Amino acid sequence: MRPQNWPELLHNHIASIKGLPFVWGENDCCTYTCDYIKLITGTDPMEQFRGTYTSLKGSLQARKEWGSIRTNMRLHFEEIAVPMAQRGDAVIYVMDGEDALGLCNGLNSYFLSPEGYVSVPTLECATAWRVK
Repeated sequence: MRPQNWPELLHNHIASIKGLPFVWGENDCCTYTCDYIKLITGTDPMEQFRGTYTSLKGSLQARKEWGSIRTNMRLHFEEIAVPMAQRGDAVIYVMDGEDALGLCNGLNSYFLSPEGYVSVPTLECATAWRVK
């Protein structure tokens, strides 16, 4: 269950993305999104991934060993239709042929990529999960 101040936590977390450098395994789309999810739910969907990669190649290898981002999210949260995604839910957007995990903030969703902060219309996302 989300804490009462989850809207403030979401706002602060999304605002912090603008100044974050992208670092594989420390500040990437998955760690960024899962840090917020863990903060509000106590569940870390990427617990087994943390500390196992420091590059794109390492990230892809970890996914082969532990399962895809989508598979791991399905283990912890209810998958929902993208149009049903609400503020604070997790979403996938396909960037350069790879899944990127991000946070829905209503009409737009936010991601951390090697190019930096990315905002896309939520309805362009591939899938979503209810985070509660």
